[in-house]
Amino acid sequence: MDGGLDRHVEGDTLVVDTVGFNDKTWLDGEGHPHSDELHLVERIRRVSHDALTIDFTIDDPKAYTKPWVSHTIFELKPGWDIGEVVCVDDNANFLDTEKMLQPSK
Repeated sequence: MDGGLDRHVEGDTLVVDTVGFNDKTWLDGEGHPHSDELHLVERIRRVSHDALTIDFTIDDPKAYTKPWVSHTIFELKPGWDIGEVVCVDDNANFLDTEKMLQPSK
């Protein structure tokens, strides 16, 4: 990524607006593509003590015919150790989330 990041708060929502991606990655583990024209807006909100929601708006005119939105809910998992993820170009283990999110023993 070579681009810009803007973040601000709207009420109870953190809004992260990002541009300037390169085209060397995927949007997700399924391999959905994107181009260097990707514009990503993330709207992050805590909906309860135990849950966050993130609405992703993906706008990429080179890869898709119109913008689209994805919604994800993250629930608190007491007792889980979440490993650190470091993003680098060509990181082969980046999408190995099963290994990262193993419950602690």
